Amino acid sequence: MYGQAIKAMILNGLGFTQRVLYLTPHFFRNKPAGHLIGEGITAAQLNDNLLDRTLDAIHAYGCSSFYSQLAVHSVQKLGLPLPNRPSGFDQLPYRRCL
Repeated sequence: MYGQAIKAMILNGLGFTQRVLYLTPHFFRNKPAGHLIGEGITAAQLNDNLLDRTLDAIHAYGCSSFYSQLAVHSVQKLGLPLPNRPSGFDQLPYRRCL
């Protein structure tokens, strides 16, 4: 469920940039959370306990490693060009951490 929680935090940040995380269920109250986050997910499930556990898991994994891998995966999935990328960039290991 951590992957869904991360999606929720990103979408919440795009919509309510000045709101605290415990208001995430409020943000998704009138939105199709199941469609945006994942089938079967409700706004009530995106509570502060889940978000706290998710952030703790990211911290335990290593924030720099997590965000670096997330960025590489996102760029690859979207097929974005990477000008001036270092040699060997395409061979970076990507471990599924979510």
